[in-house]
Amino acid sequence: MREPGLFSTTAVAGVERAVNAALRSDPATAARLSRHAGRLLAVHLSLPEMRLYALIVEEGVELYLRSDAEPDVSVTGNPVDLAALLLDWRRQPNVIGGALRIEGNRELLQDVRDLAADLDLDWGALLEPVIGGEMAQQLDQGARRPLCLFYPSDAAHDLPVVLHRGPRIVHTDNR
Repeated sequence: MREPGLFSTTAVAGVERAVNAALRSDPATAARLSRHAGRLLAVHLSLPEMRLYALIVEEGVELYLRSDAEPDVSVTGNPVDLAALLLDWRRQPNVIGGALRIEGNRELLQDVRDLAADLDLDWGALLEPVIGGEMAQQLDQGARRPLCLFYPSDAAHDLPVVLHRGPRIVHTDNR
């Protein structure tokens, strides 16, 4: 495998900052994750070929493109199957690519997946440093508003739950 380039190093640094910002916005999930401090997760993507290592630390995660340490759990597969695992997507097995290969501490991987699913993101707060408070608030509210047609009880309050559950039809009586 070749040396990581500037683009991949910069992208990984950006992802690390985003993950840690998300964890700072949800202290309960961050505290649950910190119980795993010192654990190393390895992700080996098949397309594009890439290795990524996530070291869980007290303050969040540190991401690396190389590591000489033995990971506690290693996941190998394509990005679609990995996303399906992390986001709990319902997929037909082996539709694209194939199943993930998991080696090591499966309980750790399951706990990290559950933590990611429980992460309660405040999108307005996350976007505020980048685009300003007023614009972040408008984007956050604007993204939730169209969902109210399908999710009248949840959309304004719990966007991640709405996106995870999928649409349902709301019947109205227009007599």
